[in-house]
Amino acid sequence: TQKPIALSTWIFRERAKLKPGSLVFVPYLGSGPDLAAAVAMGLRIIACDVESWCCQTAVSARLHAITPERAAEPVGPLFSGVTQ
Repeated sequence: TQKPIALSTWIFRERAKLKPGSLVFVPYLGSGPDLAAAVAMGLRIIACDVESWCCQTAVSARLHAITPERAAEPVGPLFSGVTQ
């Protein structure tokens, strides 16, 4: 299931508390929202998918499409009231 880049960013930043330079493993890359979020946050990423075309598509489509400013955008009302 495809998820928004903002959701990946929220998970990495707020739930996992990852800092720039942290290593992230993504076993199901799919369309690559985790790749885009990780790169924008300065994380190192190891990603794979059962389909090689998914990896090729994700890297070519997402790798340069996200900026740190876009990764920092609010994630919307879905997660606005979430507390830990």
